Amino acid sequence: MIRTKRTIGRNLRVVAMAFLCGHRTRLSAICVHGAAGSARLAPATSVQGMETMYKAIAGAVVATVLASIPAQQAYASDKADVVATIRQYNDAFNKGDTKAAGALCAPHTIIIDDFAPFAWQGATACKDWADALATLEKKDGISNDKVTRGKAWHVTVTGDRAYAVYPTRYSYRLNGKPVAENGVWTFAMEKAGSGWRIAGWAWAQH
Repeated sequence: MIRTKRTIGRNLRVVAMAFLCGHRTRLSAICVHGAAGSARLAPATSVQGMETMYKAIAGAVVATVLASIPAQQAYASDKADVVATIRQYNDAFNKGDTKAAGALCAPHTIIIDDFAPFAWQGATACKDWADALATLEKKDGISNDKVTRGKAWHVTVTGDRAYAVYPTRYSYRLNGKPVAENGVWTFAMEKAGSGWRIAGWAWAQH
């Protein structure tokens, strides 16, 4: 029993050293640093001293965990907002509402698609792309087009930038006959004063 208690005590001291001596905290004063840069916990002089040290360690660990919660919540909120903006853009396209879709694009948006001229860029990129698509569809006899997004493959947020990738199904009628194409829709997003906006997107048949 005495040996077991000693083992537990040694293990607790190892954890304490790993946490405290490896971090710059107000509790690091209990570390003793050797000439070669090694560190160990200063020996406790009493049971009361050990209890005080462990309570301090527990408090520091809890404080570290609690401090990380706001950042995690903000990340989750940004991811949800990014997805919401993409959904709104998708919905606006399916409704043929080019004005609403354009309002979700950044002033320097870049669009890459699989029909000429293949790239659109600038303050009116979203509208210019929509106009080019409408011209193509009229020429080729395409109507009732709709994009359905699947579950996102990637949604990553880093600061005020984000990246998202979706599998898609592009359905339409070609001279009255139903056609469907599977594709991949990739978005680059940026956070502005009015919320998340589309900095660029690209679509490719898959």
